[in-house]
Amino acid sequence: MKTAETEIIMRRERILQKVIHNRSCSVTELSKLLNVSLTTIRRDLEYLEQEGHLRRYFGGAEISDRKDNIPPILHNRNISLSQPEMKKNAIARKMARFVESGDTIFLNSSSTASRIIRYISAFNVTIITNNGNSVLEPRNPDISLILTGGELNKNKSSITGQFCLDTIKHIKCSKCIIGVSGISVHGGITTSILNETIINHAMMERCQGSVFVVADSTKVGAVHKFYSGEIKDINYLVTDKDADLNAINELRSAGIEIIFVDY
Repeated sequence: MKTAETEIIMRRERILQKVIHNRSCSVTELSKLLNVSLTTIRRDLEYLEQEGHLRRYFGGAEISDRKDNIPPILHNRNISLSQPEMKKNAIARKMARFVESGDTIFLNSSSTASRIIRYISAFNVTIITNNGNSVLEPRNPDISLILTGGELNKNKSSITGQFCLDTIKHIKCSKCIIGVSGISVHGGITTSILNETIINHAMMERCQGSVFVVADSTKVGAVHKFYSGEIKDINYLVTDKDADLNAINELRSAGIEIIFVDY
């Protein structure tokens, strides 16, 4: 059962997502959407403004100019989220800060990768992805989301196959963001789904800028069945501070810059 505090936090996150998606929103509209009083909405907007997430105006609110104005408000709070979920959110939030206005990005089918979309505040960003779940993510209207097309894996909502591969081969991106099942010096980049290996490899190959791996600590040092790429193909690893230190040091020695997050 949700506590009163949890309900407040979840409501404020929904408010922030709505304001970001629409660029602005009225108090009346938010009150109807969330089925709470105008007074409650005004109090929530005042809190969100004090936190620097948005700006209030008479009768409503608009997004602020801060780069870190994207949800969730559940930052560093263990409320109704499991530890793995908190790690994924923290990694996605950190990764989004590396997205710059004008970027064209490859985003693969991992659950951590898809979360990044909700946190991007840069303008004029194009995302090309084989992640079917990406369409469900809230996003700011300055993000252009393009699905590769191809064969849909209904268990994971990943898109693979020749059609997907052909689409990727006709695009060049400024950044590539890959979620993995395992990353290690001796095993390289690995995944648990065979059909995804060639897609991941093609995304990295067609990237003209930095390649980022986003992976929680359970993936660092792990090796799975199917090989996606070499360690030398990776520039950055974004992970949480629970990652195995020996594995981290080996990756650093191999030339990968490690970016840690708190959760």
